[in-house]
Amino acid sequence: MTKYLLDSNCFIEPMKRYYGFKIFPSFWEWFGKEINKTNSLLIVPKCVSNEINVDPNLAQWSQKNLVSVIYDENQDPLIWAEYGKVIKYIQDCGAYKSSSINEWKKIGKADPLLIAIAIKYNYQIVTFEKGSGQFAYDKNNRWNWKGNGGPMGHEPKIPDIARHFGITCISLFELEKKLNLTI
Repeated sequence: MTKYLLDSNCFIEPMKRYYGFKIFPSFWEWFGKEINKTNSLLIVPKCVSNEINVDPNLAQWSQKNLVSVIYDENQDPLIWAEYGKVIKYIQDCGAYKSSSINEWKKIGKADPLLIAIAIKYNYQIVTFEKGSGQFAYDKNNRWNWKGNGGPMGHEPKIPDIARHFGITCISLFELEKKLNLTI
């Protein structure tokens, strides 16, 4: 059965744009129950927990719903070899300026860790991020940067890098359908 690795924006975007705590408390109740149920298919890494806990509202919800289920990638040595591969790829692919690469190399940055965890355990990543449109399959059917206009100045996008490693990304809305969310 497929497991789903939740990006920080699966919490931040719904809170700010779609399912505010006061407007849609039933979403947050469902989400908390889904994350905490026995044999849950949803994984919340510590790096994501750290990012969402910056917001006081999410921190409060997180304390009630996530503390006992956080996956601590720092305690899993198998992740770090994969993390090295992710960083090496973004450095070597030619798509990014050094300032963009350095953003992904910052301690605690969740994006490359999410991809590393997904690679190691064959999880799907749940994110609202969209690809840059600057990657495509080449004539050898490999996912590569198109090289249009020189290296990009923005941070790498999870879907672009994940696809290179064979990892699927879906949106939170797609996950809700898969898990039969009804409110």
